[in-house]
Amino acid sequence: MPTARRPARDKAPQPEETGPQPCSACRATGKVFAARGGEQVSVACPWCEGSGEWTPGLDAQAAGVFPGA
Repeated sequence: MPTARRPARDKAPQPEETGPQPCSACRATGKVFAARGGEQVSVACPWCEGSGEWTPGLDAQAAGVFPGA
């Protein structure tokens, strides 16, 4: 006995986000804490470059938290 197939569900289109988005890594503050030599220091967020707004396409891993260190 063949089983009835359910129709495929179409994913509802997501509304495009427009305008600046808050950076979730620093909670839109532009600062994060990093440990350097056992000491905790506040540095500009590498994901938003300190702006507090998420930057699409930015590679925070490549940017490095301590340039020149």
